Amino acid sequence: MADAPIHLWLDVTDAASARIRCWIDVDASGPEGTQMAFPRWIPGSYVIRDPVRMVRDLCWSSSSEFPPWDSEWAGSPVERIGVNRLRMGEGQVAGSRIRLGYEIIADELSVRTNHATHAHAFFSQAATWWIPEEAVLDRKDSTQITLTARHPAHWQPFGPWCADGSEMVDDGMTLSHLTISGLEAWMDSPLSFSEAAPRIRSVGRISLEVTIVDIAGAPVRDEAAEKLCDDAARILVQQVADLGDPGAGRYALLLLLTSGERGGLEHRWGQVSMMGRTGLTGVDPRKAMDLRSLISHEFTHLWNVRNLRPRSFECMNLEVEAPEPMLWWFEGVTSYYADIACWRSGVWSEAEYREEMERKIRRHLGRLGPSRQSVADSAQLAWVEGYRPDCWAAEARASYYLEGELIGLALDAELRHRTNDAVRLLDVISEANARYGLGGSIGGGLDHDRLKKVIGDLAPSTRLGRWLDQAISNPARPNLVKAFGRFGLRIVASSPDTPGQVLGAEIASNEGGVVIRRVHSDVPARSVLRPGDEVIAVDGLRIRSSKALTGTLQGAGEVVNLTVARHGIIITLDVALSDPPAEHKLTGRGNSLWRSTIADGEGVKD
Repeated sequence: MADAPIHLWLDVTDAASARIRCWIDVDASGPEGTQMAFPRWIPGSYVIRDPVRMVRDLCWSSSSEFPPWDSEWAGSPVERIGVNRLRMGEGQVAGSRIRLGYEIIADELSVRTNHATHAHAFFSQAATWWIPEEAVLDRKDSTQITLTARHPAHWQPFGPWCADGSEMVDDGMTLSHLTISGLEAWMDSPLSFSEAAPRIRSVGRISLEVTIVDIAGAPVRDEAAEKLCDDAARILVQQVADLGDPGAGRYALLLLLTSGERGGLEHRWGQVSMMGRTGLTGVDPRKAMDLRSLISHEFTHLWNVRNLRPRSFECMNLEVEAPEPMLWWFEGVTSYYADIACWRSGVWSEAEYREEMERKIRRHLGRLGPSRQSVADSAQLAWVEGYRPDCWAAEARASYYLEGELIGLALDAELRHRTNDAVRLLDVISEANARYGLGGSIGGGLDHDRLKKVIGDLAPSTRLGRWLDQAISNPARPNLVKAFGRFGLRIVASSPDTPGQVLGAEIASNEGGVVIRRVHSDVPARSVLRPGDEVIAVDGLRIRSSKALTGTLQGAGEVVNLTVARHGIIITLDVALSDPPAEHKLTGRGNSLWRSTIADGEGVKD
């Protein structure tokens, strides 16, 4: 096979050890040496993670037409330059081929980095490969990349790559040849290896390919997998109908089943989602809803992040932070529409949609952060705060996901109310893609002023520009009473069904003990308890589970004596209890605006 400008070699034969050998063949820059850069952050994940920390045993040599695993491979040391750069190949003629080899440790169970077990191997390209010269991605780049992977014969590769053949080799392994065009497409195309075969559904011009892998190798229930694939296809059909045809292509959906870990990451033509096993089986109905919401969220990013980007991400430099105040739109509004799509497609019922929205209302109202930080600031500070929450974050920080979603709901309500339902938020998403997305009439991505321009053109009489400025820039909660009132619904607070008083803290059972995760800001316990405290006893009664703690508090007085382990020392604390937080329900049948939310949907679930 002809060599591409970049040829990657990946040895997955020892996946069970989580040690993966990698090689990359590139053209030498010249006698002064060739610089290589390793991405410091992963597209779609806004924090400097420095996955280069998982790379070791770097060396280089003159390239060879033979695969590096055909003989004992050795090379010369590289010169490290700063955190994420190196120089190699001094003295090599410009244009000659040189090879960089190294090992990565693939043991981070995350959709953003790499993990490998006896049952599968998963690779995020931006956490695996060095890039020639600099880690800057230009959408116009068309560099050809070839990957040759050596893996167990009973495994197969899966991801948005183009297959270019495979062959068995003498040691019982398979060599798979894959190609991709463009540095950005390369960095944005994850790759997995496992026994699982893709399940395929056709959605217009999209081939939806779903591979479901249990990271521990447990069998995947076929009936549950088929049901999930059908639901995913229904959601995608709805989104194409609502937001427009994204073009023809293969959409690779990789679902990783875990013991409880959750996450999702969008890609240009695919997603990697991670969920506890009960989300697939349906044993836990809430997790089953959450899984479909997660998949819908990542589908929506096909339009609202991958096609239509923040303006600052049109040319991504994966070596430096890129603060972006529009994340409230690209994540929060995505969450809002994604759940609407679950309902409009018939995958969720109205009752299920309301149930999920009520949970989000309770989370929002149970935190002080939204009244102290704007969503624009929350988004701008994502690189230092968003993925590194401290134990008191809920007191001071808004979430550009949650609060952004609720601002999206309020904006949708105002648009539909002021235009008599002629313009909806999904129309804004669609029009913004048509103007500023990849191949749009203007292009260049979306910012705040461009968003206001779209809204002003679609709904000129609404005069929502000032409303939008204040909604995202002011540290104040969105007016949810007014927003739901536009739909003929009310938020009603009521006492919880469980009697008695509470600590006013989030707790978790941990290896036979009960640990404080977070203390609410407006309760007496805030000045006494600290996250990380292990509750050993209440009024002398031994506590071993969160259920036991809840039951003991129900029969206690206004003040309890807690025996707590803190930093390895046993202490006793007198803690005043609190009334349990109110429950919030959405009541009312809804008006014509509410009913029209699904009137033109692709399906309705009773």
